[in-house]
This record gives sequence, structure tokens and C-alpha cells, in this order.
Amino acid sequence: MAVQHELTRTVASIRDPTLRESMELSMSEFKEATSGTDKKKDGKKKQKKKGGMAGLYKALDKVAQKTRDEATDDRASYKIEMDYCDKVIRGADKTIEASSVQTKKNDEHILIDVRVIPKNDRKEYVSTKEVDMLIAQFQRIPEERDAVLQPALERVDERTKALDVLQKAEFILCEKMVRFRSTKQCRFIKSMPDIEEPQPNIYEGTQDSLLIDRSRSLRYEASMFGRWAYMNRMDKKKIGNPNPENSLES
Repeated sequence: MAVQHELTRTVASIRDPTLRESMELSMSEFKEATSGTDKKKDGKKKQKKKGGMAGLYKALDKVAQKTRDEATDDRASYKIEMDYCDKVIRGADKTIEASSVQTKKNDEHILIDVRVIPKNDRKEYVSTKEVDMLIAQFQRIPEERDAVLQPALERVDERTKALDVLQKAEFILCEKMVRFRSTKQCRFIKSMPDIEEPQPNIYEGTQDSLLIDRSRSLRYEASMFGRWAYMNRMDKKKIGNPNPENSLES
């Protein structure tokens, strides 16, 4: 009974549930092997032990064999787990190494950016200043253009008036002075039309009028394309002809 009590207490102290369950099963077999009943001559039942220490050893051998089998399985499982852990650790080492390399590259890029960003900021500031200066220059262009254009227009008007005076003086000389009437220049002046054609104002016109004129020019060009092509072919045929316009008497 003392041995059974000690074994029971030992089994209860085992933490591994699988091993404790095996030990409990073996203890139950040991109890069955070491306990039994027999009858006396007077007919009373008498407790009789069967097997004794041999049953205990047999139960312990079973527990030991089962423990060895479980230890073998545990070693195999442990080896599998260790191999898996080694694989995970190697993968983690590679990941850490790659991360360290990338971190180093990122640090280098950060250092470069730290040096480049202030330079870019300064360039942006200078560019902004230059753009502001160019805008101011462009805004001054109309005023400067008008300042140059207005005196030029005035000089053109003065020259036009001077030419008109000279032309009138030529007409007067050709009409009043007899000795100049038959000169080549007077005959040329008399052959000119006696009207004043208005000068086109090339400085007037809006964007809309320019677009309209351009559209009309394109339509006119399209309408005259065939005629111009025909005239071009005819002109090419006249190359080398001493009298291309048939203006000379044969």
C-alpha cells in the first residue's frame, strides 16, 4: 500500500498530461495485478495478492517502454521543429541582411536629398525671381513699343506730306513750265491717275478680323488652286521661248 501511495503521488506530480495519463493507466493495471480475493476453509473471503513485485516491474516496464516510444516521437518532432526553426531563422537572417542593405541605401539617399533639397529650393527661388523680372519686362514692352512707334508714325506722316508736296510741285512744273512738259518724267507723271489712294492702316485690326481674313485667304487659295496649277504648267512650257508672251512682232 505504501508503494502504491508513493507511486500515485509521483504520478500526480507529472506535468506532461500524456505521460501522466500513461502512468495512471499503468497504475491501474498494477493495482489489478497486485490485488485479488480467495476463500478460506471456513467459507470467509480472504484478500490475496497476485504477482507481487513482478507485476510492479511489469507495469513499470510498460511505462518505461511507452516513455521511450514517446521520447523517440518527441525527438523526431523536436528535430522537425528545430529544422523548421533553423529555416525560419535563416530566412529571417536573409531578410534582416537585405533590410540592412536597403536601409543603408535609403540613408545614403536621405543624405543626398538633404544636400540637394536646399539647392533646389535656392534654384526655385532664383527662377521665381527671374520669372517675375521677365513678367515685368514684358509688361513694359507695350509702353516702350508705343514710345518708339509713335515718333516713327509721326515721321512717316511728315515724309508722306513732304512727298505729296513734291508731287504737287512736279505737277505744277510739268503744267506751267513749257520746257518740262515733253520730258520723260513729266509724261510719266501725267500718265499716273489723278486720285489719292488711301494708305492702308497696317496697325489696326483685331484678332477676330485677322482670323476672318485668314479664313477668306484660305478659301480663296482653295478656289484658285486649280487655276494656279494650270498657269504653272503653262509657264513651265514657256521656259526657253524667246517670245513667251507673243509681244514681239515676227
